[in-house]
Amino acid sequence: MALVKKFRILLIEDDSIQSNVYQSALSRFDAEITVTDTVTEAIRMFLRSPPSLCIVDLGIYLTKGEFDREGGLKFLEQASGAHPSVPLIVLTAIRDPEILLRCFVAGCHDYIIKGDGFDDAVARLKYWIDALPVSKAELERHKSEAVAALKLDVV
Repeated sequence: MALVKKFRILLIEDDSIQSNVYQSALSRFDAEITVTDTVTEAIRMFLRSPPSLCIVDLGIYLTKGEFDREGGLKFLEQASGAHPSVPLIVLTAIRDPEILLRCFVAGCHDYIIKGDGFDDAVARLKYWIDALPVSKAELERHKSEAVAALKLDVV
C-alpha cells in the first residue's frame, strides 16, 4: 500500500540549483512537493489544487523567457485572493524592508532571506510545516507581527 503524504507544498523557484536545494530540504518532511518555475504555471497549479503551503521566489519568470524581479508579487496577489488560508512564504535575496512590506500587502505571511543561511531557512520552513494546518487567525497574527517588525526597520 502506498503511503499518502500528509500535506502538499508548492515551490515556485526558477533557479534550478536553489530549487534542488529546497526540494532536498523539504524532502525530509512528509510532504508531496511540486515545483514550477513560472508565475503562470504556478497560478494554474495553485487554483486547480491548492497546496497546504506555498513557497515563492520574489524574482521569477512570469512565463518562459519573461523575467520579472518582482514576479512573485503577481503570484501572491492572485493566490491570496483565491485561497487566503494557504500560508504563502516568500524566498528572496532582497533585504529592503519596503519591498518586503509590499510582499505582505500582496498576501504573503512570512519571508526567508536566501543569504541568511540554509539552516535558518530550513528552520523557518519547519516552523510552518509543523503548524499545518494554520488557521486564518494565526496567519493574520504572524503577518501582523512580521509587518510591525519590518516597519521598525523602515523608520
